[in-house]
Amino acid sequence: MLKLAKYVSGVLTCAAVSWVATPAHAQVKMDAGAKVAVGDTSGNCQGDKCVPADVVVYAPFDLRLGRWTLEGVQRDYDPLQFTVGINPDVTVHAMGLTTRTIITANLGGGNAGFEWNLGGMWMFGGRLSIGQGEEGGLFARIGLDTHLGGNSDYYMSHLSLPRFELGYQLIKIDKMFVEAAGRTGLTLTGRHEVLDRTRDLGFSLEAGGTVTLQMPFLRLYVDAVRIYEKDNAPETPVDRGTLDLCGLLSRFSLCFTASANRAEVRSYGDDYDTKADFIGAKLQATDAQITHTNF
Repeated sequence: MLKLAKYVSGVLTCAAVSWVATPAHAQVKMDAGAKVAVGDTSGNCQGDKCVPADVVVYAPFDLRLGRWTLEGVQRDYDPLQFTVGINPDVTVHAMGLTTRTIITANLGGGNAGFEWNLGGMWMFGGRLSIGQGEEGGLFARIGLDTHLGGNSDYYMSHLSLPRFELGYQLIKIDKMFVEAAGRTGLTLTGRHEVLDRTRDLGFSLEAGGTVTLQMPFLRLYVDAVRIYEKDNAPETPVDRGTLDLCGLLSRFSLCFTASANRAEVRSYGDDYDTKADFIGAKLQATDAQITHTNF
């Protein structure tokens, strides 16, 4: 998991600074602390070839156990599920530019059969505040957000392109990382399926918000979105949200995790509320860092 975090951090950082600095014969080196340096062929960062960057890494390998609450048209079901997965989250701020990548992948099973999830978010933008080297400031980003997965009783998917974010970012090295942003964009396609009924998602506007707080002993991640779906009956909004609250201890963390997925579906001319909510816990082997480095 640590190697994956190093790789993602290096790729993102190089992408961020390539717009403002392109030293010849550059190479990437990574030490055991996931710090990245780009320099000449000697491996040293020298003079005007140095670009300062803040890198925030949260890269867990997690074991998740919890219960789904599924409410469909004809029946309800509360299956217990267990998954194993990874969820690296890497943010880079360099020369006024900011990128963020989140990848989700897990497999498992339980009372609702085989369960899997695969998704990712790739965002690129910049600080809107004047000046360089500031700890905090307003930012704007644009990118891609996609996810799909479920089990034999529940399935969800979405493709958001483009996704826009406008918010505030604060990075205090070794102490604190905060991002709070409003989000909007276009849902191009997707699906909400609970038990025996399906609601397809067509071309739709979406809007919501996201908050991330990371400290040496704590991490909070919240994301919520409403999809204003009008292409498929009953033409009512679809709501989705997720919450992770983790206590960090050295290389391990223990988390409370929850998600909510709500939508109306039409069945034989009538509209019914359906939901797929999850509450559980995660035990994680975690690489969590808020570092500053020179490229």
